[in-house]
Amino acid sequence: MRDITCSQCGEPWNGYALRHDVPEWPDSPDDAYERFMSGDGCPTCDWGEKGGDVSRSRTTDSEQLQAEHLRDIMNNSDEDPLKYI
Repeated sequence: MRDITCSQCGEPWNGYALRHDVPEWPDSPDDAYERFMSGDGCPTCDWGEKGGDVSRSRTTDSEQLQAEHLRDIMNNSDEDPLKYI
């Protein structure tokens, strides 16, 4: 499975890591995968708190990051994309 970019900061994440690894990290939500897929952010941007300050969000427009996130959901996941739009 290919990476899906975060809609808040543009950091690429693998779906397996978000489902199985991230929820076990300290201070990470149990529903990390669902939050990420819904566009709430990722561990890199502290679940949207640091959006615009880290990774690609410093140089890339937020609308472009959101478009990439949706494109990646449609092309790089086996999830129903309508669930997250």
